Amino acid sequence: MNLREDGKKDAQDQYRRRNSKGQVDAPSLVAPPPTSSPRVSPEPRESTSRLDNDNDVQIKSSERLQVGLSSDLDYKDTAQNIGQTLEMADRNISLLKQVEDNRELELVESAITNIQAAMELITGDDPRKPVYLTNLGNALKSRFDRLGNREDLERAIALQHCVVNLTSDSHPHKPIFLNNLGASLATRFHHHGTLEDLELAITLISHAVDLTPDGHSDKPTYLKNLGDAFEARFDRSGELEDLQKAIALEHRSASLIPDGHPEKPSCLNTLGNAFLRRFERFDNFEDIENAISLHRHAVDLTPDGHPMKPGRLSNLGNTFEARFDRIGDLSDIENAITFKRRAIDLSPKGHPDEAKYLHNLGNAILTRFDRHGDLDDLEDAIDVMRRAVELTPNDQYVKPGRLTALGDALEARFLRLGEVNDIDSAILYKRHAVELTPDGHHRKPGHLSGLGSAFQARFNKGKDTKDLDNAITAHRQAVDAVLDDHPRKPAYLNNLGSSFARRFEHLHELDDLHTSITLAQHAVSLTPHGHPDEPGRLSNLAHFLSMRYPRTRNLDDLTNAIALWRRALDLTPDGHPSRGHLYVALGQAIWVQYDRSYKISDRSAAFECFLSAANSESAPPSLRLWAAKRSASFCWQNIGVSTRDKLLPIYEQTLALIPQVVWLGHNINRRYKELSDVGDIANAAAAAAIAAGKYELAVEWLEEGRTIIWGQLLQLRNPMIILSERHPDLAKELRDVSRALEDPSNNFRDGSISHEGHHYRPNTLDEVSYRTRLVGRYKSLLAVIREKEGFERFMLRKPFAELAPACLSGPVIVLNEHGSRCDALVLCFPSRIIHVPLTDLTELLAETMRAEMVESLTMAGVRNRASKTLSRHGAGDSNNIMARVLGLLWSRVVYPVLRAIEGELSKCAVEDLPHVTWCPNGRLGFLPLHAAGDYSTGHGRKIYDSVVSSYTPSLSALVPKSSSQSIAPSTLESILVISQPSPPAFAPDLPSLPGVRKETDAIKTQFSMNHMVHLDSEKATIQAVLDSMDERPSQVIHLACHGVQDPDDPWKSAFVLHDGKLELSRLMSKSTEIGALAVLSACQTAKGDVQLSEEAIHLTAGMLAVGYRAVVGSMWSIGDADAPLVSRELYSHLKRDIEGHGEFRAAYALHEAVNKLRESLTRGGSEGKNLFRWVPFVHFGL
Repeated sequence: MNLREDGKKDAQDQYRRRNSKGQVDAPSLVAPPPTSSPRVSPEPRESTSRLDNDNDVQIKSSERLQVGLSSDLDYKDTAQNIGQTLEMADRNISLLKQVEDNRELELVESAITNIQAAMELITGDDPRKPVYLTNLGNALKSRFDRLGNREDLERAIALQHCVVNLTSDSHPHKPIFLNNLGASLATRFHHHGTLEDLELAITLISHAVDLTPDGHSDKPTYLKNLGDAFEARFDRSGELEDLQKAIALEHRSASLIPDGHPEKPSCLNTLGNAFLRRFERFDNFEDIENAISLHRHAVDLTPDGHPMKPGRLSNLGNTFEARFDRIGDLSDIENAITFKRRAIDLSPKGHPDEAKYLHNLGNAILTRFDRHGDLDDLEDAIDVMRRAVELTPNDQYVKPGRLTALGDALEARFLRLGEVNDIDSAILYKRHAVELTPDGHHRKPGHLSGLGSAFQARFNKGKDTKDLDNAITAHRQAVDAVLDDHPRKPAYLNNLGSSFARRFEHLHELDDLHTSITLAQHAVSLTPHGHPDEPGRLSNLAHFLSMRYPRTRNLDDLTNAIALWRRALDLTPDGHPSRGHLYVALGQAIWVQYDRSYKISDRSAAFECFLSAANSESAPPSLRLWAAKRSASFCWQNIGVSTRDKLLPIYEQTLALIPQVVWLGHNINRRYKELSDVGDIANAAAAAAIAAGKYELAVEWLEEGRTIIWGQLLQLRNPMIILSERHPDLAKELRDVSRALEDPSNNFRDGSISHEGHHYRPNTLDEVSYRTRLVGRYKSLLAVIREKEGFERFMLRKPFAELAPACLSGPVIVLNEHGSRCDALVLCFPSRIIHVPLTDLTELLAETMRAEMVESLTMAGVRNRASKTLSRHGAGDSNNIMARVLGLLWSRVVYPVLRAIEGELSKCAVEDLPHVTWCPNGRLGFLPLHAAGDYSTGHGRKIYDSVVSSYTPSLSALVPKSSSQSIAPSTLESILVISQPSPPAFAPDLPSLPGVRKETDAIKTQFSMNHMVHLDSEKATIQAVLDSMDERPSQVIHLACHGVQDPDDPWKSAFVLHDGKLELSRLMSKSTEIGALAVLSACQTAKGDVQLSEEAIHLTAGMLAVGYRAVVGSMWSIGDADAPLVSRELYSHLKRDIEGHGEFRAAYALHEAVNKLRESLTRGGSEGKNLFRWVPFVHFGL
């Protein structure tokens, strides 16, 4: 007999304890600012681990009956074949016991066949009929236990019913018949949940007990089975009387059976389950110790071939997991997982208990994830639990618990990775669990609490008040449904208090906060000292008190909160992920106290708390990053010798955390959003390094922090030439996995990527699971590669020595803007850095220039490329504003740099102007440094008179991929031109671009038709462009069309083609040959995102990531009449340089082309009159 399955719910913090058998909450901890909020106790996962109270008495009873028949029953059969058949059937019955020991299924099949044959040969009134009917039923039940065929169980019950009806109470075997029917009905109850089956089983087995005298050898078996049934009813009803009856009956049964008896393991297993049940209800540690001892003994006495071995192993695992939840011994959870895996390994595929064993294993793995935070555990738990849910029909009473548990796992992943689809799915599963559970069911409160926790988790992310209302309702219903002596009551109180606190934060009603404190105090008072959930409940109470302090200014609230958080830390073991949260919460409270006391000791204590949180390796990376930033901020605010020395180590750690927060496993859009929260960490770190005179370190940190996403993309597209030559198999697999990770449009895709047995099948997992596993494989591949000689630093953060070659084509000027200082670091050949302090530039001034640039662009109306002349509305004012910004850029940034590197520039310039590349960050990344100058008079100095300017989003984009790779090609042979002069049907509001015709005609004058592919108008479809990039890779691609930027979703920035938008994400997923030049004659192709300046995510930089060495784009809309001139001059100068100097110099070609445009615009007038027409043209890359 297989009895009971319950479920447990975890809510939403990293500090979680899951009890696979009983609902236990874990602490709700304070989130780091700026979104500090009360947390729901991770308790509410109701236990769903199923325990096996097995009953294998039927076959033994059959054997006894067969022997009795041979000696006691008087029957005469004259036909020899009848005698032979009956003898064979009796022999099979006597062999059935071996099936348990040897798992020989053929014996069961043979027994069924021969008993059925014997049944056909005996008459209806034959006194042997009840015996053979019950033995056939037992054999069918035995086959059901092994194969799970429901028809076998139904036939067994029908036959056993018939036997019971055929015999009177005076029949010597009537107790056996009653017991066997009761046991089969109990089995059906556990598979289908029909309560009538269980009630009838209790009645039948009770009758068997009553008919059996004390001292009879079968009495212990009947007592055990009756105890099983009462325990099963306790699981369904929650009536404590049923559990007490079960323990009494099972204890009596076990005491009557000697150790060598074959029924002993079953009795021990059942009694162990009962003790575990009582432990869950009363938290008596002696009960869990007894349960482990009994289950271990039962397993030891059961051979591997026994059909009940998997269930007993799973039960033993459950008891170890329950003890882990109570005392936190890591060896217990490891044992739990080991035993539960063995249970699955020993049970055949398709067995009726497969879902139960999968569910129990998933619970244990999820519990281990709670302690270690290993994402592989979380993914395994979700996979296993999802399979368990899929295998469980809705009409099974265990379905709600399994739904809740799967919801818990998805909620845990949402809290770790933040994917909204996970929490939506979790709520869906948990709501279904509540709906399937009738009112009054003892598991209903747990399901309600779990649902409330999920609603609150989603509210914390999306701030939809409906979610908060639903959370409060569900938590209140859970609290009202149980008494104070219920072990889960503290968790329900804790969760309800958290919901009231959240409502206080939104509505600012102080009564809500008073209520939350009262509830939290009640929860703490009901929690036994030393309970693993005590730290979390103490932390929640401390948090609520700290929330009330600013409103009441009652110092007792703050003092008590600090004391409670210290207690919580003292009770939390080292290595637990919640310690980071507790350090942050305590540090915040002490800092508030410092604001009142001004004691140096308080300030230092707060700093040490934040530093400890940053060093807590088990804490979530986002929290560690916040704590590290807070520690660094403390050092800046209290700058001195001691704090300055601490800054660099803090930033070293901080920058190492950024890739974990902006995680490679997230989809690209999610990584982009995460990065916007990172702020100016790299800038601040570089400022600290510059202040310490460590310029190379500053360059390394800027490179690492500012381009975390682009850097990853560029690395993933790295040709890996050397690796391909020396380890082609590793290179191929890394490239395959990298491309899958790189694809920002990935959701579900058909097919799989495979290599040497490793398979990636996105169609079998949701996106998060798929990407998480890809990341795991990617990391393991990197580890293998780095073990190879010569690849020890493969794809690690580049040291300065590897970045220095970025200046091969001229000095690279890295600009850093921070509140403490602004600087330029100029990389000069071969590997020298010139530091230029920008003493006249401040963060405020940089922001002012950026704002004025936006204002001037708006006034000028430069939004779309159009055939008409650019808007004259406010032209004078807009030009004046632009001229003022360019003048400030010249005097505060550009001129000081050029003056400082004058000697280096003279070395670079022979016949032409020297070439420099700007690598700005912060607000400077949105300003046209290449056009800086004094436009107040006709003779003011301008940057373009001194140098040719380029830009780069990162130093890595300028570094050759190998020592043999040339910087640029020596010929210009092929070009792909895409033009869209008329607005496409899907975007009729876009203006026409008649100048595109002249532009393409100008290009044709520079290329022969044999070397040119032109996709115009209706031919310029998305697929045609992509196919052309694949079929005939060109050195140059020229796009003359509208371009659009999407600041909310940069990867949807796109080129407007005939049938749709060719988005940057589509290009990024394209595996192209590297081209020499991309010319983007479209509007806004080099305008970055104001919120994410470090990434400069725009179409121009995107084409660098696609693989083009150089890109010409525009910072805002260009004039339709200007594009033909610039295009003609650009390609003319490119060809001239190649023919005259054997060099491909796109930056110089654009410089000359823009000079021509500027000259045509300024004839007879000031250079400052038409700034908006020539300034937007920019060159990126080599």
